[in-house]
Amino acid sequence: MLERLILVTLIGMGCGSGAAVANDYPTEARVQYVLECMAKYGGATHARMYQCSCSVDRLAAKLPYADFVEADTYTRGKNAMGERGGILREGRRARDRREKLAQTVAQAEKACFLKTPE
Repeated sequence: MLERLILVTLIGMGCGSGAAVANDYPTEARVQYVLECMAKYGGATHARMYQCSCSVDRLAAKLPYADFVEADTYTRGKNAMGERGGILREGRRARDRREKLAQTVAQAEKACFLKTPE
């Protein structure tokens, strides 16, 4: 009986589901995402903070942190100058990672009712 209770508790806490993946984002990365999201969508308001927090939670549930870091690196480095920056700008892997991140972010933002201010 006790074993069954422990199992139910662990599953409820996310140990038996994809929730563990959603919790692999460090706090600093989540805060940075939320701050950048709030700046993108019209500023620091409580409503925007909740929407951007929702967005990063949804993103984290779909994309492991290591994949996010790789895709974000390719995205931020897209405009890198010079020969060495070519690895961030060009190639199938760079395009695929940027595209997957953009799609995942767009889905998260839509689900959290984020839209560009007019």
